[in-house]
Amino acid sequence: MDRGVHRITTTTTGKSRALELLKQNQYAGVAPVSLSEYTKRIAAQSVLEIRVTPGSVAKAFEDVVLEAETLNQLGTAVVSGRALFLYGPTGTGKSFIAETLTSLFENDRVWVPYAWRWMARS
Repeated sequence: MDRGVHRITTTTTGKSRALELLKQNQYAGVAPVSLSEYTKRIAAQSVLEIRVTPGSVAKAFEDVVLEAETLNQLGTAVVSGRALFLYGPTGTGKSFIAETLTSLFENDRVWVPYAWRWMARS
């Protein structure tokens, strides 16, 4: 970052992968879906639908030593469906906890389909 300006470039590997994909299909625009399909797909990814139990949280963290109260707080935070803010000094396991929490989700990929609504002009 140079004075608040992001400079982004592709790697050689990224360029090669892009060329491979362009050989398969040259279309590079959005893939629109209907609004009802968009709504259905977004709802299917909701964290509010996952079932998190004290046992599933304990299993996710079975290889580390954490107090029961901490595990309980993490489980409660995940069940809330809201953002989780982890803070503390460097090296205290914040990233590890965040990465481990993803194991509670069946599919860790999140995608957002593009919804396009055609409107007739009068």
